[in-house]
Amino acid sequence: MKQIKTFEDACKVKGYNPETVLPDFSVFPEQHKKALTATSKLIIVNEAMNYVDNGNKDWTPDWTNCEEDKYYPWFDLEKAENNPSGFRLHAVRCDDAYSSVGSRLVYRTRKLAEYAAKQFESLYRDLMVLE
Repeated sequence: MKQIKTFEDACKVKGYNPETVLPDFSVFPEQHKKALTATSKLIIVNEAMNYVDNGNKDWTPDWTNCEEDKYYPWFDLEKAENNPSGFRLHAVRCDDAYSSVGSRLVYRTRKLAEYAAKQFESLYRDLMVLE
């Protein structure tokens, strides 16, 4: 995954122009723009990472196949002594036919989900935390 360190790297892998691929969120309320932008970027990052990990072939999770695991980062948003920022990776969850993040944000492997959570933590934070 070393080749995907940024949103722009993910766009390059999939052949998207990072300047034009994102929707125009200017009509949305200001408080939601960061989350919508982060969601859009994470979808492309996820697509590119799964693509590379799948031998440069697109991958779509098969929710009818309980034998196929799907992984996603699970974050802790509670401020505590061990989490003073109020945002950290808590765990990587694995499900087979159930997901609380939807199809667009699951990864083929635990390793991919862990990498995405750490490398793109700021995007996940923008998605999940209303500031």
